Amino acid sequence: KPDLKKQPKKPEVKVVGGKINFSITAGMSSEKVAASLKNLGLIDNSTEFNKYLVNNGYASKIKVGTFELQTGWSYSQIAAQLVK
Repeated sequence: KPDLKKQPKKPEVKVVGGKINFSITAGMSSEKVAASLKNLGLIDNSTEFNKYLVNNGYASKIKVGTFELQTGWSYSQIAAQLVK
């Protein structure tokens, strides 16, 4: 079992069925959030999702915390969770 304390710090992710707990830490830009969501397979295009966040006023309202997201959700569903 690898020693988790020695690994670089990444947003914590727990996958349960189609649900993914996604953590946003202080200082994460909307670009970093979008890239992390793409890496998790929740979105297919981080550039387009970030544009969606910016164009719809979500980028400046993203909250720090852990969010339960569902695979297959639309951009609007994901964005709504991230600003709750």
